Amino acid sequence: GGDSCPVCRYNQQDSNTSCHACDVDNASDLWMCITCGNVGCGRYTDGHHAVKHYQQTHHTYSMNLETRQVWDYAGDGFVHRLLFRTDGKLVETTDPHSTSKVRGMGPDEEDMADGKFESKLESINQYYNALLASQLQEQTVYFEHKLVEIEEESACKMDVLKTQLSKAMRETECMRKEAMLLVSESRKLDNKAQAAAPKLAQVEEDHQLQQQ
Repeated sequence: GGDSCPVCRYNQQDSNTSCHACDVDNASDLWMCITCGNVGCGRYTDGHHAVKHYQQTHHTYSMNLETRQVWDYAGDGFVHRLLFRTDGKLVETTDPHSTSKVRGMGPDEEDMADGKFESKLESINQYYNALLASQLQEQTVYFEHKLVEIEEESACKMDVLKTQLSKAMRETECMRKEAMLLVSESRKLDNKAQAAAPKLAQVEEDHQLQQQ
């Protein structure tokens, strides 16, 4: 274990854990993402935030904090059934929400299992380390693929924006030329009006003289 392993970090915590999105704190209803360590409530609660975490991040594997079972959301099933002690006995876990009973072991089986318990735990630890490494690799490939998609989409959008900008610049240039032409025509009209003003004044003066 180590700081890089979410399972190890959880096991080293002193305080009780609850769902990161709500107040559910019953270990049997809590699932921890073994990729990032997020803790969410299970699908049998009102929030079912563990499932939502998978849907948002595609982190496939989540461990139940009570049974230590790991659920594969992509495959929709448990990936491993752990052996652990309950009331001093070594038992094989089942789905905590299943109606089937836990299978106990007889005395002879317990004696044999006790000798192999530590090696079994070590094997399980190695199994989860490999599982976590595989999941992290899958996530790396997934996000690299998403990054390529985003880059391609961004490049396509950039080409569209460049085309639109070029079109807008051409239209702006045309409008500028039209505006300059209108200004020129306006000046010509002003000059004509100024030139016609004396003649108009003379016509008005002649008209007044004729009326006298």
